[in-house]
Amino acid sequence: GNENVEEYLDSRNAYANEQQILEPLLMIHKSLCDTGDQAIANARLKDLIRQITTFGLGLLKLDIRQEADRHADAMNEITTFVGLGSYKEWDEDKKIAFLLDELQSKRPLLPRCKDYSAE
Repeated sequence: GNENVEEYLDSRNAYANEQQILEPLLMIHKSLCDTGDQAIANARLKDLIRQITTFGLGLLKLDIRQEADRHADAMNEITTFVGLGSYKEWDEDKKIAFLLDELQSKRPLLPRCKDYSAE
């Protein structure tokens, strides 16, 4: 339920709602304005504050490169389980082709009965 999600987010120091991320951003914005750095405060920072206020956290960009090792580990577990070999050993072209094929496929990649690692 929601308690598990909130516990998970707390354990990862992740933002669970808009207010948790807006509070420090607004503080930074105010500090920049107070010290004469309005040009910085009213550029990308203000755009980010507007995006979060308007759309919430759901539409923020996720940069998967920040989690590249975890992504590679997860994909390696999947490809190994389905008998395709080690994702980590594939070259970039093979990885991209595999991911694009799977994204376009209508079948699930994995069965529901598999026990996956906690990571």
